[in-house]
Amino acid sequence: MRYLIYFLRRAVIDHLYKFNQHWDKKLNEIIDDFEIVEFDRYQVTLRHNSDDYQIRIANYPYSSHVLEFKNEVRIKERFRPSIRTQYRFDNLVLKPILKELTNQEQQRFKNICG
Repeated sequence: MRYLIYFLRRAVIDHLYKFNQHWDKKLNEIIDDFEIVEFDRYQVTLRHNSDDYQIRIANYPYSSHVLEFKNEVRIKERFRPSIRTQYRFDNLVLKPILKELTNQEQQRFKNICG
């Protein structure tokens, strides 16, 4: 039921970026085995197979889950993953990050993310 509500909320949102199957597959690989390197209110950097991926988490959910940098090289093309992958990312990456933020930062993040 929780996934259904999550899906319905995102199905009616006009995402800023188009879906890309390659990015969806890659983000799933990253989520399967990652280490959080650093994070702030705008992005999270994940390490996977000695590569660093900086993923946007701000402007949630309209333009979040987008790869910004790979190994400090800016990515020009912007794509979004599937809603299922966004759900996995939120549960496995964002929830632990939210627990680590201070109460003040967490409240600001929730205001940004809606």
